[in-house]
Amino acid sequence: MSISKLDGSTSIGHFRRGGQSNTHKHPVRRALARIRNKLAILPRRILPVLFGLVCCNAAWAGCSWVGPAISVPFASSYVAHTNETTGTVIGQATARFTIDCSVDTSVQYGTPNQLISWPGTYYPQFFEYHGQYLLPSGLEGIGIRIIGGENTGGPSVIYGGGFGTPYAGDFPMGSRSYSLTYQVVVTSRMTKGGFTQARAFSNAYRLGGTSGDPIRFGPNIVVSSFRVDVMPPTCMVDSSSVAQTVDLSEISAKAAAGSVGASKGFNLSLTCDGQEQKNIYVTFSDVNKPANTSKILSLSPDSTAKGVGVQISNSVGTIGYGADTTADDTVNTWYVQPTALGKINIPMSAALIRTADTASPGTANAQATFTMSYR
Repeated sequence: MSISKLDGSTSIGHFRRGGQSNTHKHPVRRALARIRNKLAILPRRILPVLFGLVCCNAAWAGCSWVGPAISVPFASSYVAHTNETTGTVIGQATARFTIDCSVDTSVQYGTPNQLISWPGTYYPQFFEYHGQYLLPSGLEGIGIRIIGGENTGGPSVIYGGGFGTPYAGDFPMGSRSYSLTYQVVVTSRMTKGGFTQARAFSNAYRLGGTSGDPIRFGPNIVVSSFRVDVMPPTCMVDSSSVAQTVDLSEISAKAAAGSVGASKGFNLSLTCDGQEQKNIYVTFSDVNKPANTSKILSLSPDSTAKGVGVQISNSVGTIGYGADTTADDTVNTWYVQPTALGKINIPMSAALIRTADTASPGTANAQATFTMSYR
């Protein structure tokens, strides 16, 4: 008889002019500065705040964003376990954007420390969320980290509150591609899942030219809502228990119906994380007869014996069979014990049983799976 195992476990952006201000010589530019400042102090709005290109140097007047608003392509859902370590990244997505310039020049770029408007939150220096450079997601235990990619000084964590020390680089005429990676980060132990809040925010870069005046590019970046499912503490089945074959003792063809042969023992060995106590339940299922809810496991089609079956017992008695599911109301699901850190051993046994008054000798093979659930 084969016993097969199923491993069922089941900010408002704070903008400041870089370099020396020369607005006193240019009334139009001074007016633009006032307009920009008014936009920067607007609002904790759910709608995105879009800061367009504000040029402080005529040579940069031809630079603009290419394409529509940037959408961060997060998956619809991610999975976290209750014992995840703070700082664990459970998912990420990369968004790309392009800047197109009609000039060809060599400039100094500010490192991509970004000024970000995040609805409902203001970070004047950097994102202080659970001691990390993270943005709150709206779901307890989950934060968002932004990492620079090519042409943005990456891979380094981006945070708000000012522009970093410039570095030299060419900005050729034409299009230049950029990328930012957005990570879903565990900030504290999670006991329940849920949905994050959809966000839209603005970010700005300073590309310092030879005059020292900053250039700020501002895309409209949209972070959609996604779901985080929290998995309960689980027990992993040890490799020795993954697929077991139990050689059953023979039973006489002359034995009366209901007679049981000598039993052979086997074990289900588990290793549990023990982070949060839950009760372990197990359901055995009949592979050859899935609808079987009796206490006799049916023989497989390759068996030649007739009038016999197999019964499996735990430490309490003979078990029945049920559907391969973790539903609470599954028939013949039985309680094992609470989860605990370390090894859990479940002693089992199997034996042949006469199911009819007449029997034919031969081979008797059967297969069963088991499903674990936590409640």
